[in-house]
Amino acid sequence: GFSTGHDALKAVSQPDGLWNWALVGPEPDRLPLEGGGEGSVDEMRHCLAKQMHANAYGLLRLTFGTGRLARIKYVFVSASNVDSDFNRRAKKSLVTFTAMERGQAKAMRGAMERALSTFATYCIALEVTEVADLTVEYVVDRVRKVTVLDSEWITVANFREAEQLAREAAERRRLQIAEAKEAAEREAMLRRLQLEREEAAERMAAEEAERLAREEAHRREEAEARAREEARLRAREEEERRAMEKAELEARAEAERRARKEEELRAKEEAARMAREEAESRKREEAELRERLEARRRAVEEAEREAREEAERLAREE
Repeated sequence: GFSTGHDALKAVSQPDGLWNWALVGPEPDRLPLEGGGEGSVDEMRHCLAKQMHANAYGLLRLTFGTGRLARIKYVFVSASNVDSDFNRRAKKSLVTFTAMERGQAKAMRGAMERALSTFATYCIALEVTEVADLTVEYVVDRVRKVTVLDSEWITVANFREAEQLAREAAERRRLQIAEAKEAAEREAMLRRLQLEREEAAERMAAEEAERLAREEAHRREEAEARAREEARLRAREEEERRAMEKAELEARAEAERRARKEEELRAKEEAARMAREEAESRKREEAELRERLEARRRAVEEAEREAREEAERLAREE
């Protein structure tokens, strides 16, 4: 189906279009779609019972005969929601319009004729105010009256023949569309299955690569652990060797130290004796020095006292 009036009218204007009629609301720029289909006059008549605008305008494609002798005529339809049958149907469907709405919509007929004429050149413009008037016989009769060259082809029988052929063609198209849709769905399902298989294969490949990577990392870790253990053992052996060398060196050093200590003890004893003598001598010198320092301190204090007394005297004199 179609969702816009423009697309629906374009399909009607094509000799082999999917729809052979379409109705739009009274808006020449937007062309709001009210209905359409491939059921021709009868289907349009049923649609008018549900008319949602005070006036609706449409394009009708009529085919007479089949094959190379087929004749195609276009009809402009103006349907007005005014008369009794429309009003009865409107009340039943709860669709009602004011006189002003009907007048405003009807005033759009000229603009709507011009808008729809851009899709197809119609041979007659029909104004329908009674649903009962819109019959195959009535429309064919009106078309035949305005047709000059091939009026003998404009008959209800030829229209019914072409309509039957069109229904059969439409059915074939529907079957083809359904088959194509089914084939497309199968193809999409196959593509989806193929994609799922590819994704599964990619996941398996990724998991295998991840497993191999983990195994390689594990092998590297084991190799590094072995290398660290070997290095630790070598370091321990080296440490033990150095400890033994150090112990030997310490033993020799200890023997040398004891020898030096004995020598130092003898030297210390001699030094202590000399130190005692030196200490006694320093004590005597320190006692003498303290006596001299004490005498000097007393002299300094006496001088400071005299200086203060002199300063006080001068201050009193001043």
